[in-house]
Amino acid sequence: MNHVAIDFHFVCEQAQNKEIEVKHLNAADQVADILMKPHSRATFNQVFNKLGVVDVTLNLLKCKREGDKSKLV
Repeated sequence: MNHVAIDFHFVCEQAQNKEIEVKHLNAADQVADILMKPHSRATFNQVFNKLGVVDVTLNLLKCKREGDKSKLV
């Protein structure tokens, strides 16, 4: 039995035992797809926001201009 079949059976068993809840997710909302498929800039930004990715470049530049190193994380 391959790992996909084992994973599938494990998830099914967990769902039947009410240990997890399985919900449908539209393909457009699949966050992992950002790494696998080309996207428009708007979709790319939307998915990155869902992942919690933050562009620190602007904050770093602002801190550098102000000379305040305490704001750097």
